[in-house]
Order: sequence, then structure tokens, then C-alpha cells
Amino acid sequence: MTATPIQPAASEIGILPTPPFVKGKPLVGNLLEFYRDRIGFLRKAQAEYGNTFAIQLGPRKIAILLDPDDLEAVFMKNDLTLSVGQAYKFVGTMFSPDYLYMADFEEYQEQRKVLLHAFKSEKLEPYLQAMQRELRDWMDQLGDEGEFDVVPEMSKLALHIAARAFIGEEFRMALSEEFLPLFKDLSDGAELIFPLNWPLPHLIRCKAARAKLGKMVKAVFDARQGKEDAPYDFLKYLLEARYRDDQPVPEDIRINMVLGITWGGYETTTGTMSWALIHLLQNPDFLRKTVAEIDRILGSGDTSRLDTWRELQHLLMAFWESERLEPVSDVLMRYNVQDYETGGYRIPAGWYTIVSPSITQRLPSLYTHPNAFDPSRYLDDRKEHKGHRFSQLAFGGGLHKCPGMNFAHTEMQVVIGSLLREYDLELVDPEPQKQKLAGIQRPGECLVRYRKRTPKHPAEESPHKSAGTCPFHQHGS
Repeated sequence: MTATPIQPAASEIGILPTPPFVKGKPLVGNLLEFYRDRIGFLRKAQAEYGNTFAIQLGPRKIAILLDPDDLEAVFMKNDLTLSVGQAYKFVGTMFSPDYLYMADFEEYQEQRKVLLHAFKSEKLEPYLQAMQRELRDWMDQLGDEGEFDVVPEMSKLALHIAARAFIGEEFRMALSEEFLPLFKDLSDGAELIFPLNWPLPHLIRCKAARAKLGKMVKAVFDARQGKEDAPYDFLKYLLEARYRDDQPVPEDIRINMVLGITWGGYETTTGTMSWALIHLLQNPDFLRKTVAEIDRILGSGDTSRLDTWRELQHLLMAFWESERLEPVSDVLMRYNVQDYETGGYRIPAGWYTIVSPSITQRLPSLYTHPNAFDPSRYLDDRKEHKGHRFSQLAFGGGLHKCPGMNFAHTEMQVVIGSLLREYDLELVDPEPQKQKLAGIQRPGECLVRYRKRTPKHPAEESPHKSAGTCPFHQHGS
């Protein structure tokens, strides 16, 4: 009898194996577990399979990469190898098939260049004024004491700041009650599980909201055309911005940029500001240090200048730590246009790749006591976030890192810094539950009790007075 020859392993003949699959059910694979609690499911799989494994969501095969050393293969490859657009096809439903990474690679590069230039640090000063005006209007409504639910209030504030900063003062002052529900309907179009051509109610509402919002923004652009005396803001910048060959940015792309940046500022900043405020109030020792720094710097500095807010290092460290512990985007996805290799595995073309900031940013190999809120890990004598270039992923990384990161951090410093300067705050709900939505996570209901603070010494001049000296605060700061 002739023995059957033993086939060599894939690695022995120069072909790397694919990652091991997590056991799943016929046809649906791991879809139900992932849909119910994606991070809980991925943590359980990590405990059994390590930092690299594969799952199946219906017909989709997905590689899960949790080790930061493997993320170079994800974040530093362009869309010709790993496509963001094909992973997030809902962006085409929410905006258009030609918006940012949905467009062909050359067009995407042109659009990204325009947006990156708009959010350079030196261009943030007009946005700061818009933030302060909106915040003053909001705090005037709070009164001296009371309670507010964190997420609804931060959501409304973030959207109104984005509207004032990106669509213009006139638009914000004429804003109707319809605007926030329309943006919520638009956000519901961020569908990762079900086919986008299904006539599902939330997808129908998303398309209707996009059509209405597009008409609103187009009307603003039409009114701005030829207005030489208009203030230099995001709209004016887009009207003057140029593509390759000195061509103006097409109208439909301008509208998508305004809506996309407004949506991003609303969706992401809402969650991050909410978590940061909650974490600060849960940690009274660090809160005291933060408030003392706020009193010292804002009490003597010029709050109309960005440099003053950037001195609030304790607040910035609190944001970094909140982004590490509770990133709003808990998973990031790519579609594999081509095969690639990482960590001793071959990830085939036609699969998807998922990275999870929620898990990677809590690895003990990156951070000491990774589940603890400890902003001091960012101090110069520790610098734990500098141990790996992909240890902080809240704003993505590499070629697709969020262009609005500087804007978001400035907004959070202004909002949370001003709140802590003017009010004593305490959590009514000390341990809020997580609210898990499609692709994002936020706190659930969380009431905060507030009481107006009494300045401790004359140097702590009220922000009301500081704002009143600035001609841009005629509508409140």
C-alpha cells in the first residue's frame, strides 16, 4: 500500500496562513454576538485566540487586529490596498458617492488636502469665537443652579457650535428646531450591518434628511456668492479654495464638506465631551487639580486667544485619557482590496479588517493599570502614550487620521473649561450605562447637578466680562 504523502503546512511552502476563525453558527457566523455586544464579543474572542483572529458576519469574513504592531499594516496603506470607502459605504448614502474616501483616490486626495488646510492650528481663531458665543448662549439658559442630562445637552451644544462655526453666524441665528432632528436622522444612516438598498425606515429617513440639509446649505452658499464683505469663515474658505489646476471646489463637494464636518463635529465630539466630563466628576482628586489650573490660567489670560486655552494641560490630559478609555468609534474598518501580510498571517483580498481602539488602548503592554482613569500617565516623566505610534486611536491614524482633531480638542477645552470655571458640578448618576449605537458608543442617561461658583479672588474675572470686550460677542459668547 502506498502511503498518502503528508502535505507541508502553508508556512513551509512560503504561503502564510490566514488567522484562525472564531467558532460561529451556520450562515450567520458571529453576526448575532457581534450585533448584541461587539466589544464584549471581541474581548471574549481575544482571551481565547489572542490579538489576531478572524470572524464571520454573515457572508463577510473579517480579520481582527488588536496588537498595535500590526496596525502599521492597516493605517499606513492607501485605499488601493485597504479601502475606507468600500468599508463605510453608508457615507455614500449620507452624503454622496463622490465625498472624501468614497471618491476615486486622486479626488479623495484633493478633498482631504482642502480640509486639512482648513483645520490648521493657525486657522482655528474664528472657530474659537463661534464656540464662545454658542457656549455663552447655552450657559445663560442654565441659570444659577439645576440639573442637566449630559448627552442630550452636549449633543445640542456640539451641533450648534458646528453649525455656527461651519455654516455661519446668520444660519445659526436663524436655526429652526428642525435642524437637530434632521441631523439625528442623518446619523441613523450610518448602517454597518444591513444592506443599504433595503427600504428600512432609518435609511429612508436618512436620505430625506440629507436632501433637506443639502438645500439649506446650498441656500447659504448662494447667499454668500459675491459678498466681498462676508467674514472669513469656513464657508468663505471653501468658496475661495482651489483644486488642482486652480479649479474651484465643485458645489456638491462644498455642500458635502460642510455637512460632513458638521456631522463629524456633532457625532464624535458629543461622545468625547460627555465621557470627559463624567470621568472628571468621577475622579475628585484630579478634578481639583484641573479646576485650580483653569482658575489660574483663565483668570489671568486672554480667553479670546487660542494660546490661553492650550495652556490647560490637565484638561487636555483628561481628554486624552477619556479618548483612550471610551473612544467614540470603538471599531474601525477597512475593506481588503488586495492581500497583505502582518503578524505572521496573510489577510486575503475580499475580506474586511477591523481594528478596535476600545481594546488596543487598554492593552497592559501599552499602559500600566490600563482600565484605570489616570491622566498623569501623559506627564513628561511617564509619557506612556509615546511608547507606540498607534497607542492612541480615537481619531484614527496614518493616512486617514481625522483632520478635525485640533478643532475637537479646542472645542472640548472651551466647553468643559468654561463649565468648570463657572459651576460646581456633581454627578447625580455616578455610574452611567453605555449607550451602544451603530459604530459609536456614548454614555446613557447621566444627570449632572450644577451650582454657580463664587470667584475666590478678584483676579478670577467672570468670562462674561472678558467676552464683552470682544466685538465678536454681540450675540453672547
